[in-house]
Amino acid sequence: FDRPTDKINEHNIIDIDEYRLEFWKDSIVWKDKGVILQKLYEGAGKTESLRKLREQYPNKSFLYIAPNTKPVIEACNELGLKCYLDLKEEVADISSGGKPEHSFLGICYPSLKHFELEESLTTQMINIKWNIVVMDEIEQLLIFAVDGGGCIKNPHLNNEILRQLVERADLVVGMDARLSNLSLQALEIWRVEDKVFDIYTQSKVKPWNQRNFTIVDSTTLALEKVKEAVNQGKRVAVVSELTRTDGRAKLTLDSAMEYIEQATGKKGWSVDQKNKNTTEASRYLNELGEWTEEGKWEMGALEQDLKDGKISHI
Repeated sequence: FDRPTDKINEHNIIDIDEYRLEFWKDSIVWKDKGVILQKLYEGAGKTESLRKLREQYPNKSFLYIAPNTKPVIEACNELGLKCYLDLKEEVADISSGGKPEHSFLGICYPSLKHFELEESLTTQMINIKWNIVVMDEIEQLLIFAVDGGGCIKNPHLNNEILRQLVERADLVVGMDARLSNLSLQALEIWRVEDKVFDIYTQSKVKPWNQRNFTIVDSTTLALEKVKEAVNQGKRVAVVSELTRTDGRAKLTLDSAMEYIEQATGKKGWSVDQKNKNTTEASRYLNELGEWTEEGKWEMGALEQDLKDGKISHI
Protein backbone atom coordinates (compact mmCIF):
# COMPACT_ATOMS: atom_id res chain seq x y z
CA PHE A 1 0.00 0.00 0.00
CA ASP A 2 2.99 2.31 -0.16
CA ARG A 3 3.17 2.30 -3.96
CA PRO A 4 2.16 5.63 -5.59
CA THR A 5 -1.18 5.73 -7.40
CA ASP A 6 -1.31 9.13 -9.14
CA LYS A 7 -0.93 7.76 -12.71
CA ILE A 8 -4.60 6.84 -12.64
CA ASN A 9 -5.39 10.53 -13.20
CA GLU A 10 -3.92 10.32 -16.71
CA HIS A 11 -6.79 8.07 -17.81
CA ASN A 12 -10.57 8.22 -18.24
CA ILE A 13 -12.04 7.76 -14.75
CA ILE A 14 -15.68 6.75 -14.30
CA ASP A 15 -16.64 6.93 -10.61
CA ILE A 16 -19.35 4.65 -9.21
CA ASP A 17 -21.28 5.83 -6.15
CA GLU A 18 -22.79 2.44 -5.25
CA TYR A 19 -20.97 -0.34 -3.45
CA ARG A 20 -22.70 -3.06 -5.49
CA LEU A 21 -22.60 -2.71 -9.28
CA GLU A 22 -26.09 -4.19 -9.52
CA PHE A 23 -27.50 -1.10 -7.77
CA TRP A 24 -25.62 1.41 -9.93
CA LYS A 25 -27.93 3.38 -12.22
CA ASP A 26 -25.43 3.11 -15.08
CA SER A 27 -23.37 0.15 -16.28
CA ILE A 28 -19.87 -0.64 -17.47
CA VAL A 29 -19.54 0.22 -21.14
CA TRP A 30 -17.94 -2.87 -22.61
CA LYS A 31 -16.13 -2.71 -25.94
CA ASP A 32 -14.18 -5.23 -27.98
CA LYS A 33 -10.88 -3.32 -28.07
CA GLY A 34 -8.75 -1.36 -25.63
CA VAL A 35 -8.18 -1.53 -21.87
CA ILE A 36 -10.91 -1.46 -19.23
CA LEU A 37 -9.97 -1.52 -15.55
CA GLN A 38 -12.24 -2.03 -12.55
CA LYS A 39 -10.75 -0.49 -9.40
CA LEU A 40 -13.64 -1.68 -7.26
CA TYR A 41 -13.79 -3.07 -3.76
CA GLU A 42 -14.26 -6.64 -2.58
CA GLY A 43 -17.83 -7.81 -3.07
CA ALA A 44 -18.72 -5.06 -5.54
CA GLY A 45 -19.54 -7.60 -8.24
CA LYS A 46 -16.49 -7.35 -10.51
CA THR A 47 -16.56 -10.98 -11.61
CA GLU A 48 -20.35 -10.97 -12.03
CA SER A 49 -20.04 -7.95 -14.33
CA LEU A 50 -18.02 -10.09 -16.75
CA ARG A 51 -21.20 -12.00 -17.58
CA LYS A 52 -22.44 -9.01 -19.58
CA LEU A 53 -19.12 -8.86 -21.41
CA ARG A 54 -19.44 -12.55 -22.31
CA GLU A 55 -23.04 -12.02 -23.41
CA GLN A 56 -22.14 -8.97 -25.51
CA TYR A 57 -19.32 -10.77 -27.35
CA PRO A 58 -20.25 -14.47 -27.24
CA ASN A 59 -17.99 -15.36 -30.17
CA LYS A 60 -14.87 -13.62 -28.87
CA SER A 61 -12.34 -15.98 -27.30
CA PHE A 62 -12.01 -15.28 -23.57
CA LEU A 63 -9.10 -15.95 -21.18
CA TYR A 64 -9.49 -15.38 -17.43
CA ILE A 65 -6.27 -15.25 -15.36
CA ALA A 66 -5.96 -15.03 -11.55
CA PRO A 67 -2.97 -15.46 -9.21
CA ASN A 68 -4.34 -18.57 -7.50
CA THR A 69 -6.56 -21.55 -8.22
CA LYS A 70 -9.63 -20.78 -6.07
CA PRO A 71 -10.82 -17.63 -7.91
CA VAL A 72 -10.23 -19.40 -11.24
CA ILE A 73 -12.53 -22.27 -10.27
CA GLU A 74 -15.21 -19.84 -9.07
CA ALA A 75 -14.97 -17.69 -12.21
CA CYS A 76 -15.12 -20.73 -14.50
CA ASN A 77 -18.32 -21.89 -12.80
CA GLU A 78 -19.80 -18.41 -12.91
CA LEU A 79 -18.85 -17.51 -16.48
CA GLY A 80 -19.10 -20.89 -18.19
CA LEU A 81 -15.37 -21.24 -18.84
CA LYS A 82 -13.25 -24.35 -19.14
CA CYS A 83 -10.99 -24.75 -16.11
CA TYR A 84 -7.30 -25.46 -16.72
CA LEU A 85 -7.35 -28.13 -13.97
CA ASP A 86 -9.60 -30.30 -16.14
CA LEU A 87 -7.36 -29.93 -19.20
CA LYS A 88 -3.87 -30.41 -17.82
CA GLU A 89 -1.39 -30.52 -20.75
CA GLU A 90 -4.19 -29.94 -23.28
CA VAL A 91 -4.67 -26.39 -22.00
CA ALA A 92 -2.40 -24.97 -24.73
CA ASP A 93 -3.83 -26.96 -27.65
CA ILE A 94 -4.25 -25.00 -30.87
CA SER A 95 -6.86 -25.75 -33.54
CA SER A 96 -6.04 -26.25 -37.20
CA GLY A 97 -7.00 -22.63 -37.79
CA GLY A 98 -4.36 -21.42 -35.35
CA LYS A 99 -6.87 -20.49 -32.67
CA PRO A 100 -6.91 -21.81 -29.08
CA GLU A 101 -8.70 -25.14 -28.89
CA HIS A 102 -10.21 -24.00 -25.60
CA SER A 103 -11.50 -20.56 -26.54
CA PHE A 104 -13.15 -19.88 -23.19
CA LEU A 105 -10.61 -20.68 -20.53
CA GLY A 106 -9.74 -19.92 -16.91
CA ILE A 107 -6.15 -20.40 -15.70
CA CYS A 108 -3.95 -19.46 -12.73
CA TYR A 109 -0.72 -17.48 -13.10
CA PRO A 110 1.78 -20.31 -12.42
CA SER A 111 0.16 -22.45 -15.13
CA LEU A 112 0.88 -19.90 -17.85
CA LYS A 113 4.08 -21.91 -18.33
CA HIS A 114 1.98 -24.29 -20.48
CA PHE A 115 2.03 -21.61 -23.20
CA GLU A 116 5.82 -21.51 -23.35
CA LEU A 117 7.58 -22.45 -26.57
CA GLU A 118 9.75 -25.39 -25.53
CA GLU A 119 12.38 -25.14 -28.30
CA SER A 120 13.19 -21.50 -27.55
CA LEU A 121 16.43 -20.61 -25.76
CA THR A 122 14.63 -17.62 -24.17
CA THR A 123 11.12 -17.50 -22.75
CA GLN A 124 8.81 -17.21 -25.77
CA MET A 125 5.12 -17.99 -26.09
CA ILE A 126 3.57 -20.35 -28.59
CA ASN A 127 1.55 -18.72 -31.38
CA ILE A 128 -1.72 -18.40 -29.51
CA LYS A 129 -4.09 -15.52 -28.87
CA TRP A 130 -7.34 -14.82 -27.03
CA ASN A 131 -9.49 -11.87 -28.12
CA ILE A 132 -10.32 -10.91 -24.54
CA VAL A 133 -7.86 -11.32 -21.67
CA VAL A 134 -9.13 -10.70 -18.13
CA MET A 135 -6.67 -10.30 -15.26
CA ASP A 136 -8.29 -10.63 -11.85
CA GLU A 137 -6.35 -9.28 -8.86
CA ILE A 138 -4.29 -7.51 -11.49
CA GLU A 139 -2.08 -5.73 -8.98
CA GLN A 140 -0.73 -9.02 -7.64
CA LEU A 141 -0.49 -10.55 -11.13
CA LEU A 142 1.56 -7.69 -12.52
CA ILE A 143 3.79 -7.43 -9.47
CA PHE A 144 4.65 -11.08 -10.15
CA ALA A 145 4.99 -10.48 -13.88
CA VAL A 146 7.33 -7.49 -13.69
CA ASP A 147 9.30 -8.76 -10.69
CA GLY A 148 8.02 -5.94 -8.49
CA GLY A 149 9.38 -3.45 -11.00
CA GLY A 150 12.77 -5.15 -11.26
CA CYS A 151 12.28 -5.77 -14.98
CA ILE A 152 12.67 -2.04 -15.63
CA LYS A 153 16.42 -2.46 -15.13
CA ASN A 154 16.53 -6.18 -15.91
CA PRO A 155 14.12 -6.93 -18.79
CA HIS A 156 14.80 -10.66 -18.58
CA LEU A 157 12.87 -10.70 -15.27
CA ASN A 158 9.70 -9.80 -17.16
CA ASN A 159 7.15 -12.61 -17.61
CA GLU A 160 7.09 -12.81 -21.40
CA ILE A 161 4.11 -15.19 -21.45
CA LEU A 162 1.74 -12.82 -19.65
CA ARG A 163 3.14 -9.85 -21.53
CA GLN A 164 2.53 -11.42 -24.93
CA LEU A 165 -0.98 -12.55 -23.95
CA VAL A 166 -1.77 -8.95 -23.00
CA GLU A 167 -0.10 -7.47 -26.10
CA ARG A 168 -1.88 -9.81 -28.52
CA ALA A 169 -5.37 -9.43 -27.02
CA ASP A 170 -7.94 -7.09 -28.59
CA LEU A 171 -9.43 -6.19 -25.20
CA VAL A 172 -7.68 -6.32 -21.82
CA VAL A 173 -9.73 -6.18 -18.62
CA GLY A 174 -8.10 -5.72 -15.22
CA MET A 175 -9.83 -5.99 -11.86
CA ASP A 176 -8.64 -5.21 -8.34
CA ALA A 177 -9.51 -3.17 -5.27
CA ARG A 178 -6.40 -1.08 -5.85
CA LEU A 179 -4.25 0.00 -8.81
CA SER A 180 -0.75 1.34 -8.27
CA ASN A 181 1.52 3.14 -10.72
CA LEU A 182 3.45 -0.10 -11.15
CA SER A 183 0.47 -1.86 -12.72
CA LEU A 184 -0.54 1.13 -14.81
CA GLN A 185 2.99 1.65 -16.10
CA ALA A 186 3.27 -2.01 -17.09
CA LEU A 187 -0.02 -1.82 -19.00
CA GLU A 188 0.94 1.46 -20.65
CA ILE A 189 4.10 -0.18 -22.01
CA TRP A 190 2.46 -3.45 -22.99
CA ARG A 191 -0.54 -1.70 -24.54
CA VAL A 192 1.26 1.23 -26.10
CA GLU A 193 -1.42 1.68 -28.78
CA ASP A 194 -4.07 2.31 -26.09
CA LYS A 195 -3.27 5.83 -24.97
CA VAL A 196 -6.15 6.17 -22.49
CA PHE A 197 -7.73 3.41 -20.39
CA ASP A 198 -11.30 3.39 -19.06
CA ILE A 199 -10.97 3.01 -15.29
CA TYR A 200 -14.05 2.42 -13.13
CA THR A 201 -13.46 3.47 -9.53
CA GLN A 202 -15.28 3.85 -6.21
CA SER A 203 -14.03 6.94 -4.39
CA LYS A 204 -17.29 7.36 -2.47
CA VAL A 205 -20.10 4.86 -2.19
CA LYS A 206 -23.43 4.90 -0.39
CA PRO A 207 -23.86 2.22 2.31
CA TRP A 208 -27.32 3.52 3.17
CA ASN A 209 -29.59 6.41 2.22
CA GLN A 210 -27.85 9.80 2.20
CA ARG A 211 -24.70 8.46 3.89
CA ASN A 212 -21.34 8.20 2.14
CA PHE A 213 -18.04 6.68 3.14
CA THR A 214 -14.68 7.44 1.53
CA ILE A 215 -11.94 4.84 1.08
CA VAL A 216 -8.35 6.02 0.78
CA ASP A 217 -5.13 4.20 -0.11
CA SER A 218 -2.96 5.03 2.90
CA THR A 219 -3.01 5.70 6.63
CA THR A 220 -1.54 9.14 5.97
CA LEU A 221 -4.54 10.16 3.86
CA ALA A 222 -6.92 8.66 6.45
CA LEU A 223 -5.33 10.74 9.23
CA GLU A 224 -5.64 13.86 7.08
CA LYS A 225 -9.37 13.14 6.71
CA VAL A 226 -9.64 12.76 10.49
CA LYS A 227 -7.73 16.00 11.08
CA GLU A 228 -9.94 17.85 8.61
CA ALA A 229 -13.12 16.64 10.32
CA VAL A 230 -11.85 17.48 13.83
CA ASN A 231 -10.84 20.96 12.67
CA GLN A 232 -14.42 21.40 11.46
CA GLY A 233 -15.63 20.70 14.99
CA LYS A 234 -16.88 17.19 14.28
CA ARG A 235 -16.60 14.22 16.61
CA VAL A 236 -14.62 11.43 14.97
CA ALA A 237 -14.54 7.76 15.93
CA VAL A 238 -11.61 5.77 14.53
CA VAL A 239 -11.90 2.00 14.35
CA SER A 240 -8.55 0.35 13.63
CA GLU A 241 -6.62 -2.90 13.80
CA LEU A 242 -3.70 -0.98 15.32
CA THR A 243 -2.81 -1.63 18.95
CA ARG A 244 -2.85 1.29 21.35
CA THR A 245 0.83 1.03 22.24
CA ASP A 246 3.61 -1.05 20.70
CA GLY A 247 7.29 -0.23 21.11
CA ARG A 248 8.14 -1.86 17.77
CA ALA A 249 5.54 -0.09 15.63
CA LYS A 250 5.96 3.36 14.11
CA LEU A 251 2.22 3.94 14.10
CA THR A 252 -0.11 3.02 16.95
CA LEU A 253 -3.51 4.25 18.09
CA ASP A 254 -1.78 6.43 20.68
CA SER A 255 0.70 7.96 18.23
CA ALA A 256 -2.09 8.63 15.71
CA MET A 257 -4.18 10.21 18.46
CA GLU A 258 -1.25 12.38 19.58
CA TYR A 259 -0.70 13.55 16.00
CA ILE A 260 -4.34 14.63 15.70
CA GLU A 261 -4.19 16.31 19.13
CA GLN A 262 -1.11 18.32 18.17
CA ALA A 263 -2.47 19.22 14.74
CA THR A 264 -5.90 20.34 15.97
CA GLY A 265 -5.51 21.24 19.63
CA LYS A 266 -8.45 18.92 20.43
CA LYS A 267 -8.22 16.22 23.10
CA GLY A 268 -8.50 12.58 21.98
CA TRP A 269 -8.80 9.17 23.58
CA SER A 270 -7.83 5.65 22.51
CA VAL A 271 -8.80 2.21 23.74
CA ASP A 272 -7.73 -1.38 23.15
CA GLN A 273 -7.75 -4.68 25.06
CA LYS A 274 -5.27 -3.40 27.64
CA ASN A 275 -7.26 -0.42 28.90
CA LYS A 276 -10.84 -1.28 27.97
CA ASN A 277 -11.84 -1.94 31.61
CA THR A 278 -10.76 1.44 33.01
CA THR A 279 -13.38 3.88 34.24
CA GLU A 280 -12.75 6.25 31.35
CA ALA A 281 -12.96 3.42 28.80
CA SER A 282 -16.21 2.10 30.27
CA ARG A 283 -17.77 5.56 30.09
CA TYR A 284 -16.92 5.96 26.40
CA LEU A 285 -17.72 2.39 25.40
CA ASN A 286 -21.13 2.56 27.03
CA GLU A 287 -21.95 5.38 24.62
CA LEU A 288 -21.46 2.97 21.71
CA GLY A 289 -24.44 0.84 22.71
CA GLU A 290 -24.92 -2.54 24.37
CA TRP A 291 -26.59 -5.93 24.04
CA THR A 292 -29.81 -6.34 26.01
CA GLU A 293 -30.70 -9.48 27.98
CA GLU A 294 -33.05 -10.37 25.12
CA GLY A 295 -30.05 -10.50 22.76
CA LYS A 296 -30.92 -7.28 20.93
CA TRP A 297 -28.50 -4.43 20.23
CA GLU A 298 -29.50 -1.09 21.68
CA MET A 299 -28.11 1.86 19.78
CA GLY A 300 -25.71 3.98 21.83
CA ALA A 301 -25.13 7.71 21.64
CA LEU A 302 -22.20 7.51 19.20
CA GLU A 303 -24.06 5.16 16.87
CA GLN A 304 -27.10 7.44 17.02
CA ASP A 305 -24.87 10.44 16.27
CA LEU A 306 -23.57 8.64 13.20
CA LYS A 307 -27.10 7.91 12.01
CA ASP A 308 -28.16 11.51 12.66
CA GLY A 309 -25.13 12.90 10.84
CA LYS A 310 -23.45 14.46 13.86
CA ILE A 311 -20.45 12.16 13.31
CA SER A 312 -19.14 12.24 9.74
CA HIS A 313 -16.37 9.62 9.78
CA ILE A 314 -15.71 6.22 11.32
